[in-house]
Amino acid sequence: MRNLGLVLLVAVAMSARFAFLCDDAYIGFRYSRNLARGLGPVFNPADAAPVEGYSNLGWVLYGALFEGLLLDTTLWLPLTSACIGLVGVGLVDRWGREHLGLGARASVVAAALVGTCPAWAVWSTGGLETVPFAVAVLWWFERAVLAERASVGSLVVAGLLVMLLRIEGAGWVLAGLGLGLLRSGDPTRLRTAGLVLAGLFAAYSGWRLWTFGTLVPHTAVVKVAFGVARLDRGLRYVALFAVTFGTPVLAALAVPWVARDRAFRAIAVMGLGAAVFAVLAGGDFLPMGRMLVVGLPFLAWLLGAAVQRIDDRWGPTSAWLAGAGVLLVQLLPAFGASIAPVPLQEALHIRATDAGPMTELARWDRTAQNARGFAVRGRALAVHAVPGSSLVAPAVGAVGYWSDLTILDQHGLVTREVGERAVGPDEAPRSPGHDKYVEAAYFAPLHPTLLHSKVVRGQRGPRRMRELVESWDIPVALQGEYAPRFVELDLPDRSERHFLVLVERLGPDEDAAEAWQSFFDDTRMLAADL
Repeated sequence: MRNLGLVLLVAVAMSARFAFLCDDAYIGFRYSRNLARGLGPVFNPADAAPVEGYSNLGWVLYGALFEGLLLDTTLWLPLTSACIGLVGVGLVDRWGREHLGLGARASVVAAALVGTCPAWAVWSTGGLETVPFAVAVLWWFERAVLAERASVGSLVVAGLLVMLLRIEGAGWVLAGLGLGLLRSGDPTRLRTAGLVLAGLFAAYSGWRLWTFGTLVPHTAVVKVAFGVARLDRGLRYVALFAVTFGTPVLAALAVPWVARDRAFRAIAVMGLGAAVFAVLAGGDFLPMGRMLVVGLPFLAWLLGAAVQRIDDRWGPTSAWLAGAGVLLVQLLPAFGASIAPVPLQEALHIRATDAGPMTELARWDRTAQNARGFAVRGRALAVHAVPGSSLVAPAVGAVGYWSDLTILDQHGLVTREVGERAVGPDEAPRSPGHDKYVEAAYFAPLHPTLLHSKVVRGQRGPRRMRELVESWDIPVALQGEYAPRFVELDLPDRSERHFLVLVERLGPDEDAAEAWQSFFDDTRMLAADL
């Protein structure tokens, strides 16, 4: 227990080190808030038909509890996730000893491989359901495969939790049922639970069809598509995670050595399942292998079993050294390093919209910075935009949550017509989840209030404003309807002045030429003032 306590302390420190809020998490938060307001599962209440722009109904419902109580969802959901992550670390140790026959050393090494993994730490607090889902899948696996006489009630609860937390949860439930039936000498309970879960899933699907008009979640329409290019990107995504962290490679090498026991063969299948899903989905833009976090406890058990074999054959010293070596390899990405050669990592680069390859640590840092910037912009828009305005945006999470404006999503997650459009063969490759991107001018027929928005700061602010207006490439046909302007923000950070730049639809009495000229005159005056 003392060793596990140390592992949990390190896990807390890792989670604190990588504490952040992902912009995508705010999408679910906004759905939660609208549910708490009695508006239903909608992102834009003004939309003619709701769009299922989330992948985690259970997490959205949980967030609605805090929104309804007027508590800070941006605090309580990440905190809940971090606490569940610690529970998961403890369960890896406990079930490793109880169900898998691992000794104290091997089980604590397995727990440490989860608790100290940078990917687990990052997604313990990212605001999404990633780690709670991983722990729910782990619990389902324990009930369905490892436990000898799990009750039907506990099987149903665990399976339902998995299905509600992620859209692909039904696949994990099926995998657990199949593996459990192969291993169980008394399949009656599993069959009964499977029938109940099938009925619940049918009811869930019927509700989705009734509410959103489709059996397929809109997030899947946007992000999942089959084809050679997508499969190639998915394979590179999995390979990048494997060579960056090392443990997937080591776990794969350990399988022939430890999989003589049927339980470890089932564990290997679950670990492989995470990789297969990530390949089929075409990978993910977010850092630290978010889609593969669900497989980490299973990889840890495989490596824990290898440590047990080493312990049995060569003694505790060798076991501790082997465990420490694997942990060291896995920790390297937390410092921007990896055992994989840089050319290999660059060859596996999949984020086409990045300027170039970057480490997972650098991508996490960029993601965290972007989310903070989007939150500042959203709060500024809440103050300086007319309530009820519509805004075109490529990142809709924090901007949408804090501004409460109607959002037209350039990536299509919450805008149906963008998400359902076909990607042309001549369109440039983009990062995972960003394939459906459209320019802001795409929404011109809808006459949005705000075509563009951005926050700039410091002495370069005026120059940056002019550069932005040029880079936004507002078509000539729209320059008579829209014009740029800026306002200064009153922020706690007094070290630099901050400005919100907008491209806004003109009123009926406003002259476009005068508005454009006023913008450039005002930026020149501001530059002289700064």
